[in-house]
Amino acid sequence: MSFLEFIGTLVFVAVVSLALVAVLDIFLPRPAKILGAKRSPEHLRARELARANARARSSRNS
Repeated sequence: MSFLEFIGTLVFVAVVSLALVAVLDIFLPRPAKILGAKRSPEHLRARELARANARARSSRNS
């Protein structure tokens, strides 16, 4: 009987530790590193447009 309690305790600790790792991964995500990934021209164009829009908005608010 004590062996079953020991196994149950080990399973409980394993489940709780996995849940804590999952919660930490949600609240403190690790940056994904993709080797060799290059940004597309559309990404650069969208960034330039966003920067221009932000400048236009800030000059209108001034």
